[in-house]
Amino acid sequence: MGERERILVADDQEVVHQGLRNVFELDGHEVVADAYSAEDVKAIVDSPTDFSVACVDGKMPNAGDGARAASYIRAQRPDVKIVSMSVDKQSFGDVDLPKGFRARQLLDIIKSL
Repeated sequence: MGERERILVADDQEVVHQGLRNVFELDGHEVVADAYSAEDVKAIVDSPTDFSVACVDGKMPNAGDGARAASYIRAQRPDVKIVSMSVDKQSFGDVDLPKGFRARQLLDIIKSL
């Protein structure tokens, strides 16, 4: 991990998807899937889409969706690293990042996974 990652972005806000896509692609990573709910995450995990990192919002669109999505990812794809992103304190990721983070902070975390 830490080189060119294939990333799943799970957040219910389109602007977050676009911003993260821009940040990741400028750093040489590839966003391979976008999810807007825990159900979307499940469908992507159940598909042949290959990803090594999942950036998951804690509330998309409901409280607890991120934890449910992360639990499903861990059960089906235990090698995937999870970064939880939320305005509320989360503890479901390999790394838990409060929203309001800077792009460089997120990229450094991705490289360290």
